This record gives sequence, structure tokens and C-alpha cells, in this order.
Amino acid sequence: MSKVDLLRHEWPARPLDEIEGLGARAARGAGYNEALSGQAGRAARWLAARGLPGPEALRALLVLQERSGGRGLHPVSLSDSGADDDGRGTLCPISVGAALAASPDRLSVGERFVFATVAYPMLALPAIGLMAQSSDQIVGVAWHGLSVILTAKGLSLRGDQGGLHTASATSVVIGQAPIGRADLRPSCDRRAIDPDVWAALEGFAARAPSPAGIVMGGRPSADGPGSF
Repeated sequence: MSKVDLLRHEWPARPLDEIEGLGARAARGAGYNEALSGQAGRAARWLAARGLPGPEALRALLVLQERSGGRGLHPVSLSDSGADDDGRGTLCPISVGAALAASPDRLSVGERFVFATVAYPMLALPAIGLMAQSSDQIVGVAWHGLSVILTAKGLSLRGDQGGLHTASATSVVIGQAPIGRADLRPSCDRRAIDPDVWAALEGFAARAPSPAGIVMGGRPSADGPGSF
């Protein structure tokens, strides 16, 4: 589904706060720990604020995690970069984003990271984008003919935008980029969501521990009205 479809379809429009909260609870119900659940919710919100299918990608990721019995997606350390897929399996995009966001200095000195196989790599973009914003860096992420440039002000897409919907990407490359634009910035405070997607996320969320045990973000938003 295109960005225009996501914005215009006559589905219920969900506030970004609600998207983030449900995304975090759904990830928790799917077995993610508290920290990564918060990352997952913020990822769904960050993408939705830019008219991109974040909640849809998160639903697909959690379904994949469920079908694999928790064995198909692996947490990430930066030591996974540059290595072939030697049996570790497909890497989790939420973990990829979190690992890069935790090490901004390594990107600032020109290090380049290549991950062998990443599920739904679009979900790694929000954490990297927030890191680019906080550290005032320009970061490029590329896979399958698509290049995403993340800056302090937003992101731009180059090449095959069908890559945004990739379920499993090989050779995901992340490093500093020489120039950057901000074609996509936060543009809405709510997003129309397919009711089937919303119901699936609610199903995962129903399995989560009590809300008091979930990290829901914990910092002010920067995505427009009431945003992340």
C-alpha cells in the first residue's frame, strides 16, 4: 500500500500516542523485553507520523516472531556486522536500530556496518533517525536498491521505494552519508490504520504483562502535535 493510500483510506484514524502505546504492548505480548518493546512502539509511531507503514510492518514482524516460536529472530550486537549469516539466522530490526542508536560515536568516526539478513529493515530506521537527530549526523541505510538518508530534520528516500516493504533484506548497509535532505518530516498527529492490522496488534497486546511493567517511551516527542 502506498503512502497516499495510508493517508486517504477511510479507516479509523488513530492518534500517534495510541499507535505507540499499542505497538509497545503488542511487542511485549510477543515476547520482547521492556526496553525493546518501547523501541517497537516508538518505531511504529515515528514511521506513522511520516506517512509510512510502521504499524503494518510491526504487525508483520510480530507474526514472523510468533511463527518462528521466538527462534527465528535474533538480538543484535555490532559484532554481527560484517559477518556472513553463519547460522545466526535473521536479525531483529528493532535490535539493529537500538544497537546503532546506542553507539553514535562509532558512526561519527566513519565506521560502516553491514548486517547479513534483517527482517523488515524499515523498522530499524526510527531509532537510527532519532540518533541522527540527537547527534546531528547524516546517516545512510541501504538495502535492495533503496537508500534512506536520515538527518536531524527528517529523511529522504532514493531508489526503489518498494524496498520499504521488504520482509527480509540481505546486506543491510549503515554508515555516514555525505549529504542529506528532509523530504519526509512529521506531517500528522494521527494515521488511518487497517482495522485488521489494529486487531492483530491488540491480540498481541492482550498477552502482555500489566501495563505498569511496560516502558512506554519515557521522553518528550518531536513528531508534531503531541508527537514522539
